[in-house]
Amino acid sequence: MEEISRKLYESSPLNRFRKIDVKLLNTINELSLKEKLNILLHSFKNYDKNYNYELCLSFPTLWNEFEGHDLKFLIKNMFPRNFNIYHDKIKYLNTGEFFDIILLNGIFGVSPFKYIFEELLIDNEERNEFYDYFKLFGEVNFYPDLRELMEDIVDFYEIHVIEDIMNMKNKLLQQSSFELVIPHSIILDKYK
Repeated sequence: MEEISRKLYESSPLNRFRKIDVKLLNTINELSLKEKLNILLHSFKNYDKNYNYELCLSFPTLWNEFEGHDLKFLIKNMFPRNFNIYHDKIKYLNTGEFFDIILLNGIFGVSPFKYIFEELLIDNEERNEFYDYFKLFGEVNFYPDLRELMEDIVDFYEIHVIEDIMNMKNKLLQQSSFELVIPHSIILDKYK
């Protein structure tokens, strides 16, 4: 999966204005859900936020068949996260290491925070570090402007991505896997 991830990364930018290798596209379409999860894990851990944004919007086939448990698996396997780069805030905000949360909260419109703070079995130190990150950067990093997102999709990606996003949101809410996006301030108060 690392090889496919690397090939995708090397073909960046991925949006509709680029010619995408048909063989690579066919390979992606034939992957199992587990393989798609592994590609996203590798990409989120190794590449920056902007690339992962582009990857997920260019290839909704990497995530559009997931169920709630698949996305919880993704979140779980993104831990432990690297919280050692506070000194370089630009790098920290651009890291892909939190893209699983951006995908859920900022793109799909469902909140992963109850799962992270209440259900996910991570140690208290890591939970506290995550809370500190969320407190400092969460509002900017995890809550993108939905109007801007839709404009980006219309301008740079295939329009069916909007339908894939809405279908995923509805599926996750129906499965009660996640809840609607909760404002930053409410999460801060709830989990302090």
